[in-house]
Amino acid sequence: MERVARARGVVIETGSRLSELPAGGPVIVATSLASARSLLRDPALEWPSGTAALLDMAVTHSKKDGNVSFDMDEGGFTSQYSDHDPSLAPKGQALFQGQMPLRPGESKADALARLEKLFDLTTPGWRSRLLWRREGVSRGRTGALDLPGLSWRDRPAIDRGTACTWPATASPPRHPRRDLHQQRPAGRPTRRAHPPGGTPLRGARAMSPPPRPTPPLLGSAALDAPLPDGRGFLRLAP
Repeated sequence: MERVARARGVVIETGSRLSELPAGGPVIVATSLASARSLLRDPALEWPSGTAALLDMAVTHSKKDGNVSFDMDEGGFTSQYSDHDPSLAPKGQALFQGQMPLRPGESKADALARLEKLFDLTTPGWRSRLLWRREGVSRGRTGALDLPGLSWRDRPAIDRGTACTWPATASPPRHPRRDLHQQRPAGRPTRRAHPPGGTPLRGARAMSPPPRPTPPLLGSAALDAPLPDGRGFLRLAP
């Protein structure tokens, strides 16, 4: 994405703090709600999120290692990222990342202990194979938390004069892990489908229409637009 953007004349600056939004064209704010709230001076940009303990580690490779694992009891998650992209680790090594939600009042050490127990199951013998590890805590950056009675439709709107994009804004769920519990079936399948005026089709299934259509994302006219000075363009695919 960076290579294509630069080839089209997009100017990318890193290592510089942004205190105000540029003028003269559409702006997409892709950051945390706290930072977006400050940049847009919009106190309504609030939505609960979670806190998780993080553990990255490199181990010697083993065929017994798992790939992607979810702990349905504790809410933890581990993945062998070098299995998807071997260039992430030297030959004979594997890179793992995991996270474990922090309970109210729980310490980082206690959450990491629960995460390590998950690694004991998904990555047998990892302690004796450990080559490198890094720990951390992600506060308010684990994605939107939709409490009972709420859904993504209740989150802060994306279109606020600019395009404010973050998992806690009102966009349809697209993350298989974070929004798994938010998916809803479009309708209840019936056993057979009936063509107009005909007999039931063997093996066919008909779905009832969805209860309500998904609202569209911010219009493409605001996203697919020239950047200031006419250099390149920025497009967000739906």
